[in-house]
Amino acid sequence: MKTIVITPKILPALMVTIITAWFAHPAWAGAVEPTLTLTEVSNTQLNWAWDAAGGGSSGSITTLTPDNWGLTIISGPNLNQSQPFNISSFIFWAEPGEPGFHNHAIVGYIQDVVAGLWTIFAVDSDTSDVGITNTIYPDGTAVDVTFGLTHLYKEAFVDSAAASEATVPDTGTTFSLFGLSLMGLAFLRRKVC
Repeated sequence: MKTIVITPKILPALMVTIITAWFAHPAWAGAVEPTLTLTEVSNTQLNWAWDAAGGGSSGSITTLTPDNWGLTIISGPNLNQSQPFNISSFIFWAEPGEPGFHNHAIVGYIQDVVAGLWTIFAVDSDTSDVGITNTIYPDGTAVDVTFGLTHLYKEAFVDSAAASEATVPDTGTTFSLFGLSLMGLAFLRRKVC
């Protein structure tokens, strides 16, 4: 067995490799909360979907008028609280490409002793920010919905109908970090062997 001695010469390469590996790995695992995503496909089509942690169900929301959707009962996870309770969220997301406008949704959950009932009360798109004092999150942000101090689920709105929205994956940073870590390992291998 060969003994590896870390000398001041190879220490920088080792540090670069460790730091790169640290930032390149996925986030540490924690409690998985269900996420409800509302996706605006057009000004008359809005879809809802739970991720796998929420049961994976999906569907469409009833259209009232363009950019306005009304009361829709949806399936979803039972939040398994110890007592009956109800909660509703009222969350705002920025309209992509249109400063001064937002999208918002009102979602409710009622849990009796047996199971939960999910209701989407209203969703509005392309609404003016005038008079809004609530936080307006960036489009696509998954926002925590809590009951007291308990995180219950996350809710996100994705406006794929916005013509000016262009999503380009950031592969450059990923490949740079990967290349940097490989370069550090190659340097380390050359110095050790």
